[in-house]
Amino acid sequence: MSASHQAMWHGLLTVGGTGREIRWIAVVEPYKAYLDESHIASNEWCFVAGHLGKEEQWKEYDLQWRNGLGNRNSLHMTALRWNSKQKQIQRLLETLGPIPAACKLERIFGSVKGSHYADLIPNMPWMKVHFHPFVFAVWPCLIQTLRWLPKTERVIFTFEHSDRYSPLLSIIQESMVGVDLFTTPSGEHRAVLVPVPKGFTPRTEAADYLAFEMGQLQIDKDSFKAKAGKSILGDHMMIGAQTKRDEVRAIFVTTLALAEHKTKMDIQRKKAIRTLIQASKKATNP
Repeated sequence: MSASHQAMWHGLLTVGGTGREIRWIAVVEPYKAYLDESHIASNEWCFVAGHLGKEEQWKEYDLQWRNGLGNRNSLHMTALRWNSKQKQIQRLLETLGPIPAACKLERIFGSVKGSHYADLIPNMPWMKVHFHPFVFAVWPCLIQTLRWLPKTERVIFTFEHSDRYSPLLSIIQESMVGVDLFTTPSGEHRAVLVPVPKGFTPRTEAADYLAFEMGQLQIDKDSFKAKAGKSILGDHMMIGAQTKRDEVRAIFVTTLALAEHKTKMDIQRKKAIRTLIQASKKATNP
């Protein structure tokens, strides 16, 4: 973390309640991160990447990105005509790639290979949903970003809506409740995950570019797609992590044990509630 980040004042220390409670009240707006994913079906890699910054930095990005697009309305990496307009594509990507860094936005990413732990997943549909590679690629983005920022800072993580991935965001959001890393000293949620319609904001376009580039580097670092988009990587410094095979397997085993424990607890709780309902019925009947 930079000295400037450490020196920033992030809240007001106040006394509330009986006078013995000390709590923080946030006085600055949250950071904003815009993320996208790139899923490589051939070998089950999933990359989630994007950029983090304050609104002032994002407003500068909006202006520069709009100018960099020229006559184009937007940038969607998979829609580019890679085989027929390579020179134009390279010029466009070389123009747009440096913009996020020029606006002082931080690159963030997470990635995982689904086949590294697929053999551990029980053959149950709901388990496959909870342990989708997208979920394990998002977590490093969230965890490392919040570790990088002071504990009082909050972040709005924005994703483009996807019928495939957006429902998983609520699973991730729910999993953060009650975990210290995801809670400010005043009890606020430090991370909020928000899906928006496709094309809602140009801020997700740089995320699409970065996630796509990371995926292409994984497929073939010497390909035209990988080389043409390398300017988005800048100095290659990023907040995040690529979850390794042994790490994701260890995480999976622990998470699965917790999930099973929670399931058993939920079953017992429901049984207890049903018992109370039955007892209530008997007590009211003559």
